[in-house]
Amino acid sequence: MPAAVSYLVLAGRRLPETREEWLGTGAMFLMIGVAIGLSMAWAGWYARRGRDADYERLMAESAEFSRRRSNAQLRFASFAELAAELERCWHLVVLLDLSASSQRTAGPPPDQIAQIRHRISVLTSVMKSVQNA
Repeated sequence: MPAAVSYLVLAGRRLPETREEWLGTGAMFLMIGVAIGLSMAWAGWYARRGRDADYERLMAESAEFSRRRSNAQLRFASFAELAAELERCWHLVVLLDLSASSQRTAGPPPDQIAQIRHRISVLTSVMKSVQNA
């Protein structure tokens, strides 16, 4: 085997010997670490952005439903409308719990989750009465 080929084969199996080789190896690992860190930061930002967009959309849809149907008018809503609002409320609770467990934010105020859970109990009782009627 020629000397150049054996050097190439062994090049991946030996530790750096000179200061320049150590510097190059360290720079390579530093770049890999920075790339991994940036990709993890981007993935976290992307996930939060999606959750925030979902939260805003669900809140807007729920506010629209509440504007059309106050608590007194809920019994006149169709079962499908009530089921859709109930599903939105559960999604909101999940999103708020996720943001509460996030390390970057302090989380939503506890009364906001309590209000949504109360809304869920009201919707559930109205759905039961609509289903039984």
